[in-house]
Amino acid sequence: MRKKANLTLVILFMVTMAIFPLEAGVLVEKGDILENFESGDLDNWEIVSGNLKKQPASTWREGIRFNQEGKYFIGTTETGGSKRADFDDKLTGELRSKPFIIKRNFISLLVGGGNDPENLFIALVRSEDRYVIKKATGIDSEEMKRIYWDVSDYIGELCFFLIVDNSKGDWGHINVDDIRTCDTREEVTFSPLVISGAFNRIYNPGIGEKEKWYINDHCFIRAKDGTWHLFGITREEPASPLDEDNLAHATSPKLTQFPWKKEAFALSVSPDPWKEEHLWAPYVILHDNTYYMFYCAGDKDGSRYKIHLATSKDLWKWERRPQNPMVVDGFDARDPFITRTGDKWVMYYTANSKPEGGNYVVAYRTSNDLVKWGERKIAFTDPSIGKGGGPTESPFVVRRGEYYYLFIGPRGGYVGTDIFQSRDPFHFPLENLVGHVESHAAEVIRDTDGRWYVSHSGWGQGGVYLAPLYWNDGMDNVDTSLPVPGK
Repeated sequence: MRKKANLTLVILFMVTMAIFPLEAGVLVEKGDILENFESGDLDNWEIVSGNLKKQPASTWREGIRFNQEGKYFIGTTETGGSKRADFDDKLTGELRSKPFIIKRNFISLLVGGGNDPENLFIALVRSEDRYVIKKATGIDSEEMKRIYWDVSDYIGELCFFLIVDNSKGDWGHINVDDIRTCDTREEVTFSPLVISGAFNRIYNPGIGEKEKWYINDHCFIRAKDGTWHLFGITREEPASPLDEDNLAHATSPKLTQFPWKKEAFALSVSPDPWKEEHLWAPYVILHDNTYYMFYCAGDKDGSRYKIHLATSKDLWKWERRPQNPMVVDGFDARDPFITRTGDKWVMYYTANSKPEGGNYVVAYRTSNDLVKWGERKIAFTDPSIGKGGGPTESPFVVRRGEYYYLFIGPRGGYVGTDIFQSRDPFHFPLENLVGHVESHAAEVIRDTDGRWYVSHSGWGQGGVYLAPLYWNDGMDNVDTSLPVPGK
């Protein structure tokens, strides 16, 4: 079944095509290169509207890295000079390529400039009905990042590229270069699907304390009254994980503001009657007007670690469920993440292939009611073997379109999270690595304006940080189709 085009873009393209009908000429592949602009002219392109100047550009501004391949690239702010006064974000316009037939599975390209998916983007458009197959924008950086699009479902289709700049504000431009095709993902030199911007601290748990404090595994949730709440492992430095006996609580009216307000502990360890050894890695969801907090309560026996549940009506007063523990597993099974998939609740958590130790894994169980959980199954297996902390901690799963993304770490060092992609939420192949962010205990958060963020925390990190999260998957980074958090 053919997909329908976005109505706004259809109108735009109909007007464009009425003035500039498709030419008989086509974009010709030179090996794996579709376009690198190295002729210095728009041989395969035309400016169909606006007042863009000096395209393709060849600007090299001192102290600014563009990361282009070769000398020329498309830069819609460029006027031909190399001084700051020689570029102009008020320039707008559209460029359209000659058509071409998709013959290979992937298209790879360099994209930079402003982050505005509605007004600044390069789109891959099907010629027949002007359907936008893929679209990408920048990340508020001149440096172009390599992305790739899976176009395997469109092989044989006649398509063209459209570069659009309809923005006159700050970062009101887009940079594009080095458009390539390839048969496999491995042929792309560097092609992360998921990347982050710079991290900024939003919460310092040491404010007002004599000692420095840390937050480790944590979660965010927006209350029904609009207040953001943060819960997490906390303790004074230096780290002593077996003595982490309290769960931090902080609040803020806005997700990204600094500082958040430090509140009283949300929960403290209860040796009797709950036999809790410590409190680790809370995760909170809202269901039927009740907040559910899952957390690791530990055990003296690492092969029988417990995951407990507490509930609340207001995110302030918590009561443990009498059915605890919800899950018993090892080695040191912990870091629960809960989401809804199909008609089931799914709990992902870190464990080992055998309770007494083995390969580090992301395990999962399903439930109909958030209380009774089914048998353990495995969603991800790492080749490394051991006990305790390993490279499958802090699992977090996000769905984007037809794909699921698994965030786990620490990988590549204490501060490091890898991202794996799969169409199956219960099986993430090791070879499907599609991104890496410099974060420990990463949580993925979507703000009320639709923008995505990723968090960072940990021992010796000084608190909790947020960075913008960008998806180079052809979908809008500002995703207004999803429900607003807390609603």
